[in-house]
Amino acid sequence: MLTAFYMFRLWYLAFMGTSRSPEVHPHESPWSMRGPLLILAALSICGGWIWLYGFSEFLAPVLGARATEASSWRLLIPYTQYSLSLETVLSIVAVLVALEGWLIADKFYRRKPARPAQWATAMPTGYKLLANKYFVDEFYGATVVKPLLGFSKVFLEWVVDVGILGGAAWLLGGIATFAGALLQRWQSGNLRSYAAWLAAGAAAVLLFLLVPWTTVLAYLAAIHLGVAGH
Repeated sequence: MLTAFYMFRLWYLAFMGTSRSPEVHPHESPWSMRGPLLILAALSICGGWIWLYGFSEFLAPVLGARATEASSWRLLIPYTQYSLSLETVLSIVAVLVALEGWLIADKFYRRKPARPAQWATAMPTGYKLLANKYFVDEFYGATVVKPLLGFSKVFLEWVVDVGILGGAAWLLGGIATFAGALLQRWQSGNLRSYAAWLAAGAAAVLLFLLVPWTTVLAYLAAIHLGVAGH
């Protein structure tokens, strides 16, 4: 009943009420949108009858034999052969209740559109509570959306984006600049500097080859052990 009420209320306000934007001229949607809507509308009316008996058999291993016995095929069979089942009775009641919701919306939003305004004046708190959908969106926005936006702004943007990622980019750039400055000192283009570095390198190689490093290391180890013994 509530679903029928608010959907027909939406229909009457959107298509049969007074326009609140006279400068806007509504037009029919193109077939790229209208075609899928027509298909969905047809399926919403008669889609439940598609593969009805087969679907009951498909659910029978999970729901038991009751799924097949309670098949809505009884609605297609003359009433004289079968008694009304609980499912059929509840289906009829549900349809009647939905029609009642439609009649209520039709009365207050098509035949007597001034009545909701009277309710808003007589019961402002209750009408405001219902008109704003119990403020569920506001509650969700205050408890979920705003904290997430704040977390994204403070942590993800400033800490992760600016601090970590930006800091890493700045550090890599600084390392590259520092390494370039050192290499620039080496690659100066001065031939005498190159000759000096070449002589220093050759001296280091000769020193490594000529010095008996095994004897030197053994001597240093003996000195270290002697000091440790004392």
